[in-house]
Amino acid sequence: MVENFATNSGAEKNVNMRQTRKTELSDKNVNIRQTTKTELLERARRLPKALIIGFNKCGTAALRSFLSIHPDIVSPNREPRYFSNNYNQGLAWYKSQMPLSTSRQITIEKSPNYIKEIKYLRRIYDMDPQVKLLVIVRNPVTRLQSEYSHEKSKYPEMVSMSYSEWIYINHIERFVVYMSDYASEIRQAYSVFPEEQFLIVSEEDLERDPVSVIRQAETFLNLQPAVSNDVFVFNEKKGFYCFNTSHPFFLSVMDNWEVNTLTGCLVESKGREHPSYDPQLLQQVVNISLPCVQDLFRLIHKKFDWKYYNSYID
Repeated sequence: MVENFATNSGAEKNVNMRQTRKTELSDKNVNIRQTTKTELLERARRLPKALIIGFNKCGTAALRSFLSIHPDIVSPNREPRYFSNNYNQGLAWYKSQMPLSTSRQITIEKSPNYIKEIKYLRRIYDMDPQVKLLVIVRNPVTRLQSEYSHEKSKYPEMVSMSYSEWIYINHIERFVVYMSDYASEIRQAYSVFPEEQFLIVSEEDLERDPVSVIRQAETFLNLQPAVSNDVFVFNEKKGFYCFNTSHPFFLSVMDNWEVNTLTGCLVESKGREHPSYDPQLLQQVVNISLPCVQDLFRLIHKKFDWKYYNSYID
């Protein structure tokens, strides 16, 4: 009973803290796009007009959270995984998982496993052949580190396993290709939807300059620019940008389960510390993944500034 009371008390405290922050931000006199009375009355749950469909361990949570700060974007907190895991629940169930929105707003849903299977993509097409699709990719060297940190936090038996041991246990050649071959799955997605319905961005760009990526998304989604640099602050401890908790736009993500409302950063399960590479292993990973990176850049007709690969890419 004591444990339950403590848990409930903590939850209530967190809710109260969020409400206090909302009141503080609402009281600020700033130029924020106002929702009209008519729009408030017409709020309803709507099917998504855009989906973040991949890739896992590439910053999909950060992308969704950062886009959600735009006043014309709404997004469900949790991944419904409708087209992959819950398709039997039906479209009405899927709509019920979406947040309330006005007709002016775009609902964006994020489930990074959608890009994995062509049957998921065809199900999306059946719902809306015009839906916009966002894909975020990441330097394979870093994506592997992120996957290791994630698994180590999840599985107790991995506590004493080094990064090198983990990669070799997973059969390095096959595993590195699996984590690097974005092109094969993007090419599969292109067989269902036309290329112009995709926006493909890099996690590194989102980390270095989130506003520039949001600008790309605003253009892609035909939205008016609304997010400026003062919405984010660089967190020296984390080493990347977090939300500016004093900015009124922070109201948009106050209830986001992936955001710490005190720091404005993603929760601790995001942005974990990465293991270091043995130089020989690093070169091996780069050599194995390089053809996949080259294939990706050719396919999407652009290159990302990915450390370790630049000297190999024309």
